Amino acid sequence: MSNDGSPQGSSQAFGWRPDLMLGIAPMDYQHRQLVASAAELHFVVTTKASQHDVVKATRDLIEITRQHFDWEEQLMLNERYDGYAAHKEHHDRLLKQLVEVESELEAGSIGSCQTLALFIETWTLQHLLIVDKALALFLEKSRMKV
Repeated sequence: MSNDGSPQGSSQAFGWRPDLMLGIAPMDYQHRQLVASAAELHFVVTTKASQHDVVKATRDLIEITRQHFDWEEQLMLNERYDGYAAHKEHHDRLLKQLVEVESELEAGSIGSCQTLALFIETWTLQHLLIVDKALALFLEKSRMKV
């Protein structure tokens, strides 16, 4: 992995970008890890790596995503975030989709393809830039009130 969160030797544009910074240090740190893992999966898919490597990268992404979502959900509860239910529903839906992809990859019912790479990139960026950005803005405002 390179310092920008993209896989070593990757010519792919998907990876950490400055516009993904939300200004909440622990969240930004975890997001860098999440993007790095998603970029690794994106890389193995687009370089037509072995099915074993694609499944492993998918499992790694699921694990880091679960850890991040658990942390973020606890943060939302602690801060009494009024968007918690919708945000958690988004988390649950994303994890379910990832687990389904992993199961289908493992069973051989789908292969790695450009569509999978696009799915990974799209859900990662949408979650960070839309859903988590709303949470970060809430946290910023609530801390300004203190």
